[in-house]
Amino acid sequence: MKTLHTLAGAILLLTLVVTTSSSRAQSASTADYDFLLSISEPARYDLYDRSVSKENLSVVPIAPAIHAEIDLSHPLPEVDVEGKNPSQLTITEHIQLATAFRLRGDYVEAVPHYARIIRLSNQPIHAFFYAQALRATGQDLLADIYSDRYNQGIGGAVEAQTLDDAQRTGVPASIYGQVIDVTFGNPIPKVEVRLVNVCTEEEFVTTTDSKGNFEFRDHPADCPFFVRFQKRFFEKIVVEAAAPGGDERVDVELDAVQDLSFR
Repeated sequence: MKTLHTLAGAILLLTLVVTTSSSRAQSASTADYDFLLSISEPARYDLYDRSVSKENLSVVPIAPAIHAEIDLSHPLPEVDVEGKNPSQLTITEHIQLATAFRLRGDYVEAVPHYARIIRLSNQPIHAFFYAQALRATGQDLLADIYSDRYNQGIGGAVEAQTLDDAQRTGVPASIYGQVIDVTFGNPIPKVEVRLVNVCTEEEFVTTTDSKGNFEFRDHPADCPFFVRFQKRFFEKIVVEAAAPGGDERVDVELDAVQDLSFR
């Protein structure tokens, strides 16, 4: 009987050793990606000042790191970035840096690394991480775009099929238009309008005036764009447009929604 207990104990000990070794191997192979921590940690919307100054109504606010409550207790990885530009870093180095900055709560520093990661990998999971970081820095439209790509199982960058820097003309264009109530035909003031330049993934925001008009100036004429229209109690509309080639008018009709909890 004593021998049986001893044998059972040995088997149990062996099982624990194998399980522990397996866990360590799994942890080592997924440490760079930090999948579970990223998925379990909610986006920290409260870290940044997301107000828009009256002097700069066309630029989405991204607060500098000093405005955020950065937790410096999380160390940065030992990555040699001295004298390197971002394009010279490997995807593993970008993942390590992005994860470290995210754990610090410094999404402003994390965003550029996530942006490089999705250009270096077609894995849809990176779109999820990028969307989380974008939303934390106030870039809501671009965050929605990448969140949708993740949900559809699409990897890589949105701008993958656009012109490279050498092919762009740099000719500016104006994206403008009017937002109308589809039911009554009246212009809708104070609609939040967000535009994403697909070539650079820069996001800009403005609001419609008393006549429902809006305008984004100096958009590159050879760059496609997304524009989103949103106001409480109205439907949200996103327009995807090809490179305009010149000034382009985008008129939109919004329908009221019945759900008063809509934001």
